[in-house]
Amino acid sequence: MIFVFSWSELNYCTKYNPLLKVHLNILSRHCQPLFRIIPFVLMTVPVFSQYDAPVDSLKSLLHADPLPLKRGVLLNDISYAYSVYQFDSAYHYAQLAEAEGIAQKDTSVIARAYILQGSVASARGNLAESIRKTEQALDLALAINDSTNLANAYNNLALVDMDAGDAQQELTRLEVNYEVAQKNRANEILALEKDQAEQKVVNQRRLALLTVLILVLLLFTTLFLLWQRRQFSQQLELQVKIQTQELQKANQELEQSNQELERFTYIASHDLKEPLRNIISFTTLLERKKALWADHEDASDFFSHIKRSARQMHTLIQDVLAYAQVRGGQNKTALTRVDLNQIMVQIQEALQPQLEAKNAKLYSENLTFIEGTPHHFYIILKNLVENGLKYNEHESPMIIVRQALKTEKPRLLVIDNGIGIPDEFKPKVFDMFYRLHGRSQYEGTGLGLAIVQRLAESLGATIEISDRPGGGTIFSIEFAN
Repeated sequence: MIFVFSWSELNYCTKYNPLLKVHLNILSRHCQPLFRIIPFVLMTVPVFSQYDAPVDSLKSLLHADPLPLKRGVLLNDISYAYSVYQFDSAYHYAQLAEAEGIAQKDTSVIARAYILQGSVASARGNLAESIRKTEQALDLALAINDSTNLANAYNNLALVDMDAGDAQQELTRLEVNYEVAQKNRANEILALEKDQAEQKVVNQRRLALLTVLILVLLLFTTLFLLWQRRQFSQQLELQVKIQTQELQKANQELEQSNQELERFTYIASHDLKEPLRNIISFTTLLERKKALWADHEDASDFFSHIKRSARQMHTLIQDVLAYAQVRGGQNKTALTRVDLNQIMVQIQEALQPQLEAKNAKLYSENLTFIEGTPHHFYIILKNLVENGLKYNEHESPMIIVRQALKTEKPRLLVIDNGIGIPDEFKPKVFDMFYRLHGRSQYEGTGLGLAIVQRLAESLGATIEISDRPGGGTIFSIEFAN
């Protein structure tokens, strides 16, 4: 079996195993005649193409304008590729690599260029030049602790010594130096691992410190929030206490006011009504004894004024009492289903004399049941019907009490054909004692609509006023239930 190796393959193998190259050189001394013939035999074979291909590839990379730091490496690779068969080209590109390494201050590139120059000098037989270049490379490699270039430099020196005839000694030195280089490399790895371990410990300490800081920050934040919450709770409790005291004071004042109002109601119902009854009674007795004043021309008018004023004062007292009862909370009674038809029958009977006197008609339409209190509904509807009768100049006054059925909430409408209410006065008619007309034109106290609004609010209802087409007023009462 015949094994054929190319020079590039042998150089590739010995590049990473300098001991193999030394042994091959020793073998070549014993088989020197044969090895001297092999190159000439190989030169007769057209094998140059197998070297030109990698060189051309490297040159194309060089011409592609690589980064400055890569140019020196490419020039050394091209020199190494040429070192197999073209020493001049190899030495030329090694010098270019040296210049590029000096320009870029790349010690590793310079050391490898010196090694390649030494290899070419050794191949040419210039052992002194080879030793000088290799020792320069060795110094640079030692300076930067470059194990690869150290191994190649020792390999070159060993080859030179073997060419000088001291192979065994150089082999021993090469082995020792190789072991030193390997130990240096191992030391580098150990140092790197140590640095990584130390950096890992530092990172762990930093992480632990950061974690502690975050926990402390969270603790202080929580304590601050708790303190702030406590302060807020104390302020809130203080405000609640103050407001409670103010509310108690207001309740006391309100209770006192209600008591005073009750006393006023009692006085008005007893002390004021009694003199009025006496005035009306004695005026009636005097009217019966016409012999005492029959000769006086104005006596009849005087008695009429007295009776009218007394009735007016009596009506005012009654309205004030009704309004006071509504305001004082006497309207808080249990709610029941009220039959509005029965309420209208009572109102019809109570106002029948007034209806007949004015030739008026009172109608009710679609009345059903609405939740409330019968007394309140009676006062509300009676006041609105009286309002429609009083402020009405029509030949045939008409008041209609109607319930709207197709609505979400119950609604009552009280419609009249009276004189109406101007828009600018509609918001004011529910105020106490507010009158649109003087007493000489229309009698009244100005409390009727105020009482209606109070009672409606007590039932959760709202009142709106609108104009009736053709003249008159529409009071719309909408209930909540």
